[in-house]
Amino acid sequence: MGQDVGVPLSVHAAAFRRFATPGQRRELLPYARFALRQPTVALSAVVDGVLFSRPGAGRPPGALVWPPPRYAGSGARLSGENSHLPVQTSAGHAPVATLPLATCGWDLVDGPPWHGVFTDPEDQFAAHRFGWVLPVLARHGRLGAAPLAELALRWQREHPPDPDASGWDSYSVAERVVHWCYLLAATADGPTETALVDGIRKHALFLRDRLEFRGEATNNHLINDGRALYHAGVVSDELALRSLGRHLVDYGAAHMFVAGFLREGSSHYHLLLCRTFVELWMLARAVGDAEWAEVLRGEVSLMTGAARFFDIQGEPRLFGDLSPDFEPAFLSGLARGGRSEPSSGEEAEPQWDGLLGGSTDALGAEVASPSQAAEAGYYRASGGDWECAAFVNPEGHVPTWSHAHADLGSFVLDWRNMPLLVDGGRATYRPSPLGDYGRSVRSHNALSIDGHEPCVTHGLNGIVPLLGRAYYHRPPQVELDVSEGRARLRLAHDGFGRLGDGVSHARDVFLDGERCRVTDSIGGRGHRTIETFFHFHPAVAVSLDEPTVASCQLPDGGRLRMSLPGAAVCRLARGQEEPQLAGWYAGRYGETTPCWTLICKARMPLPTEQRYELAPV
Repeated sequence: MGQDVGVPLSVHAAAFRRFATPGQRRELLPYARFALRQPTVALSAVVDGVLFSRPGAGRPPGALVWPPPRYAGSGARLSGENSHLPVQTSAGHAPVATLPLATCGWDLVDGPPWHGVFTDPEDQFAAHRFGWVLPVLARHGRLGAAPLAELALRWQREHPPDPDASGWDSYSVAERVVHWCYLLAATADGPTETALVDGIRKHALFLRDRLEFRGEATNNHLINDGRALYHAGVVSDELALRSLGRHLVDYGAAHMFVAGFLREGSSHYHLLLCRTFVELWMLARAVGDAEWAEVLRGEVSLMTGAARFFDIQGEPRLFGDLSPDFEPAFLSGLARGGRSEPSSGEEAEPQWDGLLGGSTDALGAEVASPSQAAEAGYYRASGGDWECAAFVNPEGHVPTWSHAHADLGSFVLDWRNMPLLVDGGRATYRPSPLGDYGRSVRSHNALSIDGHEPCVTHGLNGIVPLLGRAYYHRPPQVELDVSEGRARLRLAHDGFGRLGDGVSHARDVFLDGERCRVTDSIGGRGHRTIETFFHFHPAVAVSLDEPTVASCQLPDGGRLRMSLPGAAVCRLARGQEEPQLAGWYAGRYGETTPCWTLICKARMPLPTEQRYELAPV
């Protein structure tokens, strides 16, 4: 009898518990029920996912023409007056002492940042990507260019090309190319310029052979690859690099944006990519690539109009992931349409758009129309003193290429132009309770049922390529009615339908003069535990005066009263770590600020209805 080499089921179970997130483990039972009902669909999804949808498989997305065609004008030399990005810097007034990384600052007295040891991997990435060049140039001007250029040349000496070494992943290479181009534009030393151009060209050739193709999971990183190749083609006079860069960027504009909005469900990432297109438009215009500059101008107009959708008193509303590349405030001029002056009268912090002084005529676009925004899943409504905004994911789930969250049914709310209810943000990409919290329903103004997220979110509570599409693809329905002084936003979805028993959720947000009313209608059968979350801006103080009444104290001295459903047990959390994270807000990557979160929990028979009302005292 041969030796038994099978692996005990208990070992598989232990491995699943060790590597799966709590959300994925919780999702196992409803998906098992689905698989029993539709075994062929479930098995086919696993086979397709394993064989064809592996991230990093290196396949171009199906809609991308590959190999790329040659542009008719790609063989002609550029005719502009400049040969690089028209960066404008002041003379500078202080030496550079600190470099801003993803979650911390790096003191240059400790040597180059890539020699550091960091807790968050994004700080290590930032050290290699040279993104800190931009805020340093914005603050220190030409005085900051020389020491940064010395760091760039030192990096080249210490890091020969190696695809397996730190700093040589494709995204880092693309970022470094562009940021060295900014340095090149701010540098007046001939030998330094020559060394930078040589390094940029070598980086671009390395990147050209390692483009970030991920099949249908390809995301904005491919646009960044094209951005870098175009920059490199311009400064090195490599026509083939410039042509390839254009091709990738044009593909991204056509397939990764909807009505001017980045399709990935993150307002911060939209600003980041909007910056990319404004930058490329200015570069193409400066170097005489007139045909492409005209194409980009139309795209920039749409994207800056979309950016203005997110503006609230000079700061961008935050939906979805936060990029570790730059703080939202550094890009907030895009949301203000080029108006970089602060609303408070205080001295403005240096911002990205200040580096490209000629960009303001592209940033004056009107805010995206309601129909444009709705096409991309974004909604705004105003009534009296209130304004609400929401991202309602048109996919009904969060796919592999997305930076969206499990926030179906969520919204943000302003009162008299002050943020009141906010998206909780995401403080870290590390696989951790804090990273999961930022993506989950628990950090949004939404509700969970029996502890389940309102939708399948790749990496949080499912591996989307391995799941049957019928299980997770549940597009929502949205209605927006606006009349003079009043508005009603209805967000309906059956993301909870995967739990069985016809469970569904519809939320009506009424803005009526001085009052805001929220009505949640939960359909289905049987008894379910409903947990509802409301996240208040960190500047808002909240108290629970009675079991069904909460009070909100706003920074300007105003007060609001919030009526709560009698059937729910409500409590407040602020900066809570155990037994579950609650009451945290991230306004930028790496930041965790305590905020008041109202949590109302009830075990109820379905169908049922819960009502909340906010009104000034």
